[in-house]
Amino acid sequence: MSRPDDHDQRAADAATVALLRRLERAGVDRTVLADMSDRDQAAVFAAESRNRNRR
Repeated sequence: MSRPDDHDQRAADAATVALLRRLERAGVDRTVLADMSDRDQAAVFAAESRNRNRR
């Protein structure tokens, strides 16, 4: 059984990826990412990677 913090991480990752996909469909993902700090960009890409690896 997964730990509660693992569930929270999965939920946060899924939400981040869903938001990124929505931004991509709207054509503004690059603009939004460019306005983020390097640390925030890395967090988004890490969430995307973790989400992809879970499939």
